[in-house]
Amino acid sequence: MKTLHLCHWSGRKHFQERLFMLGEQDSLTVYGKINSNDKKWLHDNLVDLEQPWFLVVPNMKPDSGQIEIDTDQWLALIIKHKNTLTWK
Repeated sequence: MKTLHLCHWSGRKHFQERLFMLGEQDSLTVYGKINSNDKKWLHDNLVDLEQPWFLVVPNMKPDSGQIEIDTDQWLALIIKHKNTLTWK
C-alpha cells in the first residue's frame, strides 16, 4: 500500500519517534516552521532513506532543488496517493 506521510514539524524527537511508520513503498512530506539547522539535520539524516521524501516550502525559489517542493506540488502528491497518514 502506498501511503503519503504528512509530518507537521514539531521537532527532531517527534520526527524520530514516528519515522518507524514509514513503509517500504511510502513517501514522506515534512511541512511547518522549520529552522535552517533542523532543515540541515533532516537532509543529513534522510540522505540514505530509500523512500522519497520532500520538504514543503511555501515560497520556494525556482532553484531550491529536488527535495524541496511548493504547496502546489504537495497538493499533487496528496492527490496522487491513495492513502495519507498525518504525524501530529
